[in-house]
Amino acid sequence: KYRGIAPGSSLYFQALLDQQGELKIPSNLAELYDPAYQAGVRVYINGWGNPGNSYRSQSRQIDSFIAEHPDFLALFGAGNNGPASGSLSAEANSKNALVVGASQVPRPGLDMDSADASQILSSSSRGPTADGRIKPELLAPGANIIGVCSRLTESNLESNPAYTTMSGTSMASAVAAGAVALLREYLQTHRHLENPSAALIKAIMINGARFNPNTASEQGFGILDLAGAILPIRDRTVEYVNQAGLTAHQTREYRISLEKPGGLFKATLAWTDPAPAPGTTSVLVNNLDLLVKDPEGRLYRGNDFFHSGRVDEANNVEQVMITDAKAGEYTIYVNAARLDENYPQQSYALVYGQAMQHETVAVDAGGKLSFSGGEAYTGPLDYDQTKIIPSASQPKTRTGGELYWNDKSSYLFLQTWESSGVQMLTTTSGSLIMEANPRAREGGYYLDSQWQEYQQVLVNGKAIDQANDFPTGAHINATVNPLHQVLWQANAAAAPAEGYIKKVDHSTRQIWLINDDQPYRLYPGAAINVSNSLDDSMAEAIPYGFADSVDMEGLLPGMKVKMLITPQTRWVNYLTVQRNLVIGRVLRISPENETVDLNNGVTYSLFPGTRLYRDGVEASLEEIQAGDYVIGLHLPGSPQWLQLQAYSRVVYGRVIYFNENTQTLYFFNKDNQIQNCQLSGQTRSFRWGSMMSRPAFEPGAWVRVLLEPDGRKALRLDEAAASEIAEKTLVRYDAVNQMFVMDDGSLYQWLPSTLVSSGGYALNPEDMIENRRVRVTTLIGDSGKSYLAAIEGDKNPGSAAPKLNVKIEVLNGALVIQGETDADRIVIYRQDQSRVPVKPEADGRFNLLLLHNPGESSVEAVAINTANGTVLRQEAFIIPYNSPATRFRDIQDSALREQVVKLAERGIIQGDDDGAFRPYDSITRLELVGMIARCLELNPEGAKTRFIDDAEIPWWGKGSVEAARQAGLIKGYEDNSFRPYNAATRSEIAIIMDRAYRLLEKPSGGAQSATAGDILLAPEWAQSAIVKGYQRGIWPRSWQSVFRPQNYATREDAVLLISRL
Repeated sequence: KYRGIAPGSSLYFQALLDQQGELKIPSNLAELYDPAYQAGVRVYINGWGNPGNSYRSQSRQIDSFIAEHPDFLALFGAGNNGPASGSLSAEANSKNALVVGASQVPRPGLDMDSADASQILSSSSRGPTADGRIKPELLAPGANIIGVCSRLTESNLESNPAYTTMSGTSMASAVAAGAVALLREYLQTHRHLENPSAALIKAIMINGARFNPNTASEQGFGILDLAGAILPIRDRTVEYVNQAGLTAHQTREYRISLEKPGGLFKATLAWTDPAPAPGTTSVLVNNLDLLVKDPEGRLYRGNDFFHSGRVDEANNVEQVMITDAKAGEYTIYVNAARLDENYPQQSYALVYGQAMQHETVAVDAGGKLSFSGGEAYTGPLDYDQTKIIPSASQPKTRTGGELYWNDKSSYLFLQTWESSGVQMLTTTSGSLIMEANPRAREGGYYLDSQWQEYQQVLVNGKAIDQANDFPTGAHINATVNPLHQVLWQANAAAAPAEGYIKKVDHSTRQIWLINDDQPYRLYPGAAINVSNSLDDSMAEAIPYGFADSVDMEGLLPGMKVKMLITPQTRWVNYLTVQRNLVIGRVLRISPENETVDLNNGVTYSLFPGTRLYRDGVEASLEEIQAGDYVIGLHLPGSPQWLQLQAYSRVVYGRVIYFNENTQTLYFFNKDNQIQNCQLSGQTRSFRWGSMMSRPAFEPGAWVRVLLEPDGRKALRLDEAAASEIAEKTLVRYDAVNQMFVMDDGSLYQWLPSTLVSSGGYALNPEDMIENRRVRVTTLIGDSGKSYLAAIEGDKNPGSAAPKLNVKIEVLNGALVIQGETDADRIVIYRQDQSRVPVKPEADGRFNLLLLHNPGESSVEAVAINTANGTVLRQEAFIIPYNSPATRFRDIQDSALREQVVKLAERGIIQGDDDGAFRPYDSITRLELVGMIARCLELNPEGAKTRFIDDAEIPWWGKGSVEAARQAGLIKGYEDNSFRPYNAATRSEIAIIMDRAYRLLEKPSGGAQSATAGDILLAPEWAQSAIVKGYQRGIWPRSWQSVFRPQNYATREDAVLLISRL
C-alpha cells in the first residue's frame, strides 16, 4: 500500500552495529563508502551521526570521498537535538554532503504536534555550523513517516502492522534520498545526462525548494519540493550547467530571459570543494562567487538575501532569489574568487532561470481560479496534469489543489481521500477529520483554516460550520492539498439506523436487526464503540464517561445498537453498542450479602457470575474497599451489576505537557499542583469517547487519570471536551447549594473535581474572593449539559503575594496555632478535609486552639488578600509545644528569665528562629515599639505608616509602628523618618516609656529621689522623661548612678522596663 518515494530503486544495505548492538563506524570512512560505490551506489543515506557541532576528521573524510568521486552524493540528517540553534551533528558540518533537516507532516491521528507542513520539526537540529555556514541545506518531511516494520521490532501503526512510523532527520534524509533518486532518473532518462554530478543534484534540489530567507541560517535553503525542482527544467524556463571548470580569477557568464514580469527568478551555484588540510582554520578551500545582474542592471550577490552587499566566503552553495522579477535578460556570473594553489581548477554546477510559483486554489468558478489569499490567477490554464493520490475518481473541482506555474505551463496537483467511519474534532491546532477506529487510523487530515468561510465541509449535501454538526462515523470523499496536506472539499454521507441485533455473520461481516430482513455490512475500517447511559453517576465523572471499544466478535444477538450507514449501500461505518453504567464511590461493602453501597444512595447487588476487577486485576468483592472509584455495568432499570471495575486512585487535572519520548504526562491536579504519571503499552487512552491509537494530549486538555496503586503509572486516561471558557464576575458562593453565582445570573455547580483557585493557589469554594473577575471552564456532558471543570481568579497585575508566618505546636491533645500575616483572611485546611477560617487581628497576628486529630502531621495555612486577589498557601508541620521557658536557649542564666518567659507567654516578645532571645543585644527601634505596642494592646491600623521611610519597615511591623505613632508614643525624627533598624538609645527609651505611662495614666511616684549626675548630657527633649523615670523607680539598677543617655538599650533592659508597665 505504501510504495515509498522511489519505488523500483535498487537498495544496498550495510550493517553498522557490532555484536553488542552498538554503533560502530569505521575510522576510515572510505572503507564504508567505497564498497557501496563499487556496487553502483550513487545516493548514499547515512542514518547516523555523532553529537558536536564542529568540523572534525569524519567531516573531512566525507568531503574527501565526494571530492574524489564527484558523482557520489552522501546525505546526512542534521541531527535530532533541536530546537536550539547550532545543534548540528559533526557529520552535518560536511561541505559536500547534502544535509537534511526534518519538516512537519500533518498526521493528526498519529501526532497532533505536527500541524503545519511549512514548519520545521521541533526536534530537528538547526544550523548554522560552528564556523557559520548554512546547514542543513534542505528540510524534508520527517514526522510520522510510514515505513516497513522489521519482524524484530513492534509496529506502532495499528491500521497496518506490516508498517511502522518514525520521526526525525534520519527519516527526512531517506525521503530526500528518494527524491534525489527520482531526479537522477529524470536527468538520465529525459535529459540524457548519464552521470549527473553530486554538485548538480544539490544545486537543482536547492533551487527548487520552498525558501524562506529569514530562516536560512538555521533551516537552510527551504523545504524539499521535487515538482519545483524538475518542472522548470522540463519546461526549460530553468537551465543548468554540469561540471564546468574555472581557474583562478576566471569568470564565466550565462544569460537567460524572462518573458513576463512578476515571476520568480532563482540561480543556485554549488561545487564539490576539496577537503581542507588537517589543522587549517578555514573549512572552505576554493571560493567561488555567484553574481546576478537583472534587466535594469541591479546586482545581486550569492547568499546576500537582504541585499547588504555581503560577499559569502564560507559556503560552497550560493543562491540568488528575486521575487516579482522584471521581464528581460538576466546575466549570471560565476567567478573563481580564490583557488588554493594545490587545487588550481575548480568545477561547479549552476542552475538558473524562472522557478515555479505555486499557490492553493480556493475558488474554481467557470475556469477562473482564485487563490486562498484572494488573488485571481491570470496565467495559463492549459494544465499538464491533475495528480490524484491515491487514484480514485477524477475530482470534479480544482478547489484545494496546488497550482504550479511559470510563463510557459501550469500544473495542478490534487489528492483525493475516501474513508468511512470518520470523525471531526476541533483542537488548538485546528479542526481535523480522521478515522474513529484507531485500528483503521492512518493519520487523518487537518482542515484548511478557511474551511468555514469557503463552506468546505458538506454533510448529506448541506454545509456545516462547526465540528459538533459532523456525524461521527460518516463516509467521506474529500480533496486534499498535497503540498500542505490539509483537507479542502469534504463531502460526508451518513444516515442513522438502530435496533436490536437479531443475527451476526462474522465471516461476511453482516448484521441483521430485529424487524429488518435486509442485512447491514460492516465497512472494513468501521469503528465499533460503546455508548454509555450514566444514570445515577457522579456528576464529575459524566464529562469523561467510560468509553470502550469492541471488535465484531463482541457483537451478540440481543444487544441494542445505533449505527451510521451509507444509505445507498447499507455499509455500516460506525456502530455503537448501548450499555448502562454507573460511576461512583464505594461507601460500604457487604461481602455476605454481596452488595455494595455507593455515594449516590443506591445499593447494588451482584448478578450471578459478575466479574470484578480492582486496578485492572481480577479481584474478589472482599478486595474492593470503601472510597474506591467504581464503574459498574448493570442491567437496564435494575441495580444488579454484570461487571464491576474498581480503582484505588483517580486524579482529575489539566494537561501541561505530554512527553512522547518518555511517555510521561505532566498535569495540574485539582489542587493546582503539578503531578506526573507514566504511560505504558497497557495504558488505554480515550479522547472525547474515542480510543486513541497512540497517546497524544494537548496542553490545556482536561483529563481523568486512573492510576496504579503507587500513583506512578496510568492504567487509563480519559480526555473530556471543553464546553465553555468565559470571563465572568463572581458575586458569591452559595455553600448550601454548592453553587457559584455570577453577576450575569448564571450558576455553576461546584463538583469534587472542580479546580478552584485564586492567584494560582487552590482554595475551597467557600474561600473564593467575591466580586472579582474569574475564568470559568466547563466540560461537555450528556444531553448538552455542561459541568464545571475550573473557576480561577487572577490577582491584580503587579501585586505581591501576601506575607505569612505560621507556627503550629501540639500540647496535651490540642493544636496551638500562632502566626502573623498582612492578609485579611486566613483559612486552615486540615488533613481530614475540614477547614477553619480565621480572622487576623488588626496587627496581623492570629492565634487558634484546635483539637489534634490522631496521625495529623501538618496543616495548610492559606492567606487571602481580598483587596488584590493574591493568595499564599503554606504547609506547616506540627511540632511538639515548646514553652518559652525552654524555647529560649540563652536565658537560663539571666536575672530576668522569669520576666522573659511571662512576656513571651503573653505574645509580647519573640525570639529568633534559631531559638535564641539574645538578651544582651541592643534593641532596635522597631523591636522596642512593637513590644510596647503589644503590651499596651494598641490596635494597628492599615498596611502603611506615615513615615518617609515606610518602605524600610517590614510588613509585620507597620501596624504596630503606625498605632504607636497615632497613640503619641513616637513622633519620628525631624525629617519624618522612623529608622526602624537603628538601635534605641536610653534617651529614646526614656521618652517612649514616659509617654506609655502617661497613656496608661499612671502617676509618677517618688520612689527614687536621687538622679544620675549625667542627665544634662541627654538631649533636652529627653531630660524630663529621664527624671520622671527616676521618680517612678523604673530604671534598671545599673542606670541609677550613671544614666549614660547616649548608650544603647539592650533587649534585657526593654524586658525589665515593659514588665514594670
